[in-house]
Amino acid sequence: MGTHGQIRASELELLASSTRRDGARLRRLLHPEFLEIGRSGRRWTREEMIASLGEEEQRPAPETDEWEFSDLAPHLVLVTYRIQTGTTEDPGHRQSRHTSVWDTSSGQPRLRFHQGTPVLGSSE
Repeated sequence: MGTHGQIRASELELLASSTRRDGARLRRLLHPEFLEIGRSGRRWTREEMIASLGEEEQRPAPETDEWEFSDLAPHLVLVTYRIQTGTTEDPGHRQSRHTSVWDTSSGQPRLRFHQGTPVLGSSE
């Protein structure tokens, strides 16, 4: 599996409740200088995110598609993808676009930055 495959697997792992509730695993996946801008616009630090995800209720992993990878520098990769929850017929159907920057300088991809943005017209 190449670097982009490792990053995609790690990104998908971060969507799974079992990982989101595992503080030790999150510390290995999230870069020490991790920053997130959530769909609400709130800014999250690494420790705030780990604490918040540790309290999250179990949920099914959402569907993802439209994956794209761009190498920004020798050890930085930009990833974009879309998340969908529910079906288009479901009144709770939501879509959001996600952007991540992954640092691969340590040999293990670590998430440095993440932002989620709701898609207009979805039920958000």
